[in-house]
Amino acid sequence: MSLNVVASARLAPSAWLGPLVLVFVLAQGCALGGGERRTGGSGLSQAAEEAKKEPEEKHKKLEAGRPVEEDKDEDESETVVIVDRDEPRVPPAPTAISISEPDRPPAPRSIYRRFHLGAVGGLGMVTGDNFGGYGAGGLQVGFFPAPRWRTDLQLLGIGTNLSETSGLRQSFKGEHEVALDVSGRYYLTRENTFVGAYPIVGFRFGSLNWDYAHPILVEENGIRRVTSDQLYYYSPYVGVGTSLVQTRHFHLGTQLIGGGRFYERHTREGFANDLFNDGGFMQLMFEMTVPF
Repeated sequence: MSLNVVASARLAPSAWLGPLVLVFVLAQGCALGGGERRTGGSGLSQAAEEAKKEPEEKHKKLEAGRPVEEDKDEDESETVVIVDRDEPRVPPAPTAISISEPDRPPAPRSIYRRFHLGAVGGLGMVTGDNFGGYGAGGLQVGFFPAPRWRTDLQLLGIGTNLSETSGLRQSFKGEHEVALDVSGRYYLTRENTFVGAYPIVGFRFGSLNWDYAHPILVEENGIRRVTSDQLYYYSPYVGVGTSLVQTRHFHLGTQLIGGGRFYERHTREGFANDLFNDGGFMQLMFEMTVPF
C-alpha cells in the first residue's frame, strides 16, 4: 500500500489572494441575488426628482414594485437515488501525509522595494519680467512601488528673486516660496546598474509669500492693517534625470525639469492678482538619498 506525500510550503500572497477574492465575489453575488424579486413600480429617476423638493412642496406618492410570487410546484423536484447492492465497494483512498519543509532564509530585499530619505537642492528660473533666477532646497522621501518605478514627495523652500525691472523691490520684502512636490519616474536601466536614466513627471503645489514694505490699510467690514500677503500657484511638469551613483545603500542623481506655473486670481488678503501672470519654469536639481 503506497502513501501520497504532500509537501507543504509557504504560500505566496498571490496564492491565497485569488481564492480569497473569489470567495468574496461569490458571497456578494449570493447576497445580491437573494433579494425579493419585484415588478412594476415608479422609476428611480422619479424618486430622485422627488428628493429635490423642499418639505413644504407638494410631493407625489410613488409606487413600490410588487413582489413576484414564484410557482413552487414548478421548482420542486424529486431526486431518486438507485443503489445497486451487488456493486462492489471501492476501497477508501490512501491518507495523505503532510510533511513540512524547514524554513528557508528570506530572499534579499531589492532596492526597488525599499523606502528612501534624502535631500535635494538646485537652481531654477521663472518666465516673465518679475522674477530672476532662484535657488531651491528641501527634503525628499519616497519608495519603489514596483521594479523600476519610483515615487517621491518633496518639501521645498525656494528663495524668490524679484528682478530690478519688475519695480516690486520697493514694495515687497522677504519674498520666498514654500512648495510641496509629488513626482513619479521610470528607470530605463536595471537596479544593478551603477549609472541610470529615467523620465520624470510631477505636480507642484506652492505659495509665493512676501511682506509689504509698509503696512497697508484695507477697508473690509471696517479698517484693518495688512503687513504680509500670499499667492498660491500650481505647476505640472515633465523632465529627464540620471543616477550618477546608484548602489544598494546610496543614490546620487540629477534631473532637469520644466513645466507651467499657474497662479490664483486673488491673494490671501483679497487683492486681485494683476502682477504675476501665468507662465512657465525650468529647474536643475540634485538629489542625494539613502534607502532604509
